[in-house]
Amino acid sequence: MPKYEDDPLWEHFAEIWTTVGSKFDAVVIGGYGLVLKRRWLIENQSNFRTIVQSSVWPVARTTEDIDLVLGAEVILGTDYNREIRRVIDGFGWKESPNTNARNWQFYKATDGRSLKLEFQAPMPPPLGLEYREDRTHLKPAESMGSSGIHARPNPEAIGALLHPTTFSFTHEESTAITVRVPHPVNMVMMKLKAMEDRDKASKDEKRSDREREFCFQLAQKHANDIALAVAMTQPEEAATQTQLVQALGRQPAFLDAKRIATEYFGGPAAWGHGATKTKWPADNHGQILSVLTSWFS
Repeated sequence: MPKYEDDPLWEHFAEIWTTVGSKFDAVVIGGYGLVLKRRWLIENQSNFRTIVQSSVWPVARTTEDIDLVLGAEVILGTDYNREIRRVIDGFGWKESPNTNARNWQFYKATDGRSLKLEFQAPMPPPLGLEYREDRTHLKPAESMGSSGIHARPNPEAIGALLHPTTFSFTHEESTAITVRVPHPVNMVMMKLKAMEDRDKASKDEKRSDREREFCFQLAQKHANDIALAVAMTQPEEAATQTQLVQALGRQPAFLDAKRIATEYFGGPAAWGHGATKTKWPADNHGQILSVLTSWFS
């Protein structure tokens, strides 16, 4: 497979994804999902159109996190579950010492970096599936100990597996690794919630100045990820936007995303407007915000 010198995650992602992603219902979310989609579009830009041309996209930010959303059926199916755990154990990923993240967050030390792998699942699970749940874990009904995985419940991922965007990177052996990321609308839903959470944390006077500044910087990163997700939307994705919104329109997570989009991007004085405007030419910035608000109007 190709080597991407500026991407410390690629090799580790590819070895997991060729097993997990090729066999199970899964998508890559978060910053790394955007990194992979951006790379694919730029490598194939002569073949695709996007809302905003790639020549004005901001420089891709680096990340050391791999966030995967798996279908609840995968997490709650004990045979599937055990197979995934064997794969990640075999590649040297270690369980998080944090009890709130145990069995769904894993770390790997390599080349002086600490890489993170996280499993999430849409909530609520489909009717008829038996499971155990608490605030931080979705678990199979049968306790599996360290031979299985859990998932972090993610209500904003409710549509992550609907109309995903699929693309491929070529291996050195001329075979392909096929990657799936959520539809832009769902990617933005998740990023809106993450942005709001970090923005609120940055204003929490119980936190230290250093913590508040860190949260502020993360909130800005999420805001600019939202803008990039919109900018990279292709006509084929725009064509399924209505179907996705119809499927999600009454879900609490979608209604919350509508509120956040209005509060943070609803006009020139809104926080998200200011957080993103310096990264884009004015006409492109206006185009991005127009599309964003139309998705959640």
